[in-house]
Amino acid sequence: MTNEENNSRPHRIPHRGLGPNQRRILAYLENHKKATYKELGPAVFGYEITASPISAEYISLMRTLRVMVKQGLIKKISVAITEFAIA
Repeated sequence: MTNEENNSRPHRIPHRGLGPNQRRILAYLENHKKATYKELGPAVFGYEITASPISAEYISLMRTLRVMVKQGLIKKISVAITEFAIA
């Protein structure tokens, strides 16, 4: 496929102005209408993530999702776990 053919293809996901994690999240949500952080972890990072207040991946995912809500790309974030405890 040449570059011109690739550029003329209709894109289902808008790519302009979106980061790689945002594109991966939108691609996952196209097929699944709802997702948990456990499902988005492998889709975005390629491996399981934990819901820990010190987990860099979890913090990054939540920040990305908050930005996407502000941009209007996704509707809402429901957080079931409101408190974290470090044992």
